[in-house]
Amino acid sequence: MEKITNSMELKEAIRQLEEKKVAEKELLKEEFGIARERLKPKNVVKSTFNQVFTGPNFFRTAMIASAGVTAAYLSKKYFQGLTGRLLKKVLGRVL
Repeated sequence: MEKITNSMELKEAIRQLEEKKVAEKELLKEEFGIARERLKPKNVVKSTFNQVFTGPNFFRTAMIASAGVTAAYLSKKYFQGLTGRLLKKVLGRVL
């Protein structure tokens, strides 16, 4: 800003600042409304699902996750049966 040397320039600078304040206040209100709309639970869930299912590696990630779940399930079934049999063998020999 230039130096203000008289009252006319001061009044003009004040008027310009007040106009800028009003414009920025309206912009802030609009941005707040947009942010509030985005943070509604419905919209948060919706955007999260969109990001997950339209992501570049969705198929790869889904395959890795399903393989991990399958491996965990099968190993649990295998070791559960193995532990029961092993325990029976040990108890049988002890008795």
